[in-house]
Amino acid sequence: MDFLKCFRLVLIAVIFGMSTAMYSSKVLEGYPAGYLGLVDCPNETAPIPTQDLKHLFMIVRGANSTKKISYNYNQTSLLAKDPYMDWSRKTIVYVSGYTGNPRASDATALEAHYIKLGYNVWCLDEFFFYMTKYSIAQVRVRQIAIYVGKMLADLTQPGLLDPAKVEMISMSLGAHVMSFIAKNYHERTGKKIGRLTGLDPSGPCFRNAGPADRLDDSDADFVDVVKTNIDGNGIAAPIGHVNFYVNGGEYQIGDIPSIPCGTFCSHMRAYIYWLSALENPGGFIGVKCDSVQQARFRRCFDNVPQVTNIMGLNTDKSKPGIYYLTTKHSFPYYLGKKGLKEKTDKMMRQNALYSIFL
Repeated sequence: MDFLKCFRLVLIAVIFGMSTAMYSSKVLEGYPAGYLGLVDCPNETAPIPTQDLKHLFMIVRGANSTKKISYNYNQTSLLAKDPYMDWSRKTIVYVSGYTGNPRASDATALEAHYIKLGYNVWCLDEFFFYMTKYSIAQVRVRQIAIYVGKMLADLTQPGLLDPAKVEMISMSLGAHVMSFIAKNYHERTGKKIGRLTGLDPSGPCFRNAGPADRLDDSDADFVDVVKTNIDGNGIAAPIGHVNFYVNGGEYQIGDIPSIPCGTFCSHMRAYIYWLSALENPGGFIGVKCDSVQQARFRRCFDNVPQVTNIMGLNTDKSKPGIYYLTTKHSFPYYLGKKGLKEKTDKMMRQNALYSIFL
């Protein structure tokens, strides 16, 4: 390794406080600069007392309604009779991440976009069970998923919930929550959810896990993943059918070119990209790569033939794989077909401080 590469690795560690304590599959994930210092990850179960299920809510807004109604776990039969639900439409289920709240701006923004698209919008409220440290919360998600999976299974009957019309989306830890929900639902019904979209799924406590213990492409008919901080808060392995490694997947370009977008900023950017993709269908176009390593170092532009795919609701499900996706540094971020040119990719990064270690 030459001096410049050594310098870059040292610089990353100094700036972002990362370590190499965790193991990774080099075949799947490539060669990361390092991992974010992680919490301990206990494997024991964390049962949820039955009396606490009154705090597990699904906040529902029908496709043609301005009203939102909250139903707790014990009110599933009432949800089945919701007067504003249009069961013939698609339903999007938003699962908030660690410390997330379905009443916060991220959930309400997604709700507004999907309502415009004609979806019923459901937001899972499990905040009560996350009021603890991450290491405990990541254990509780499995128990939460059992109950939510049962809720959905109980609603799967003629004239009500059709799993082929159900899509789930979540950020960070929530991506694994929806995975466990989908797994449990499949165990109960023998059917799979139509689509799962993971926005930079959590790496801590899940990075070395197998398909049964994290989000995986076997969880639904279609699983797509947007990766923006794979060696920090995210996970590098290509765990979806279609995996977009935005700007290489590790760090994102800062909105101010001279200021880098660090670990937390890069992690949260996945959500912002998705919002923009909803507003600008067809704007985010990625180029297919042969490996995660190729995506990390932006070496996919010369692949022949050049295969492309769109990030967002119009992703071509018949083109699975790993995709590198270039963005510009400011909202709405997308570059369209310009982003398929290596020259454009280099231009987007040449004035950014973070480009010295990419």
